Amino acid sequence: MTNKPTDNLSKKSTAKPTEKSSEAMVEKKPKVVEEIVANGSFVRMSGRKVRLVGDQIRGKQVEDVLNNLQFLNKAAVRPLVKLLNSAVSNANHNFGFDKK
Repeated sequence: MTNKPTDNLSKKSTAKPTEKSSEAMVEKKPKVVEEIVANGSFVRMSGRKVRLVGDQIRGKQVEDVLNNLQFLNKAAVRPLVKLLNSAVSNANHNFGFDKK
């Protein structure tokens, strides 16, 4: 058994350089966003309490939701309003959405 030291630095790569194909040069269209999703992962409240309010507002327009949340007497309203305002602000800044 012969102990040969292997010299990985002396080996040359035989891989061919990649050529840019015509498909790679086509400009990509901007992604169309129709719905914004917000995640309130650090809300210090039980999921059941938050889900009771969240199910009532899911999928509705922002103005309608804010009007409806004013009249709900639930503890989860305050963190959800805060989350909703944050999501609207992020959508406006990142995607140019209006508050509607």
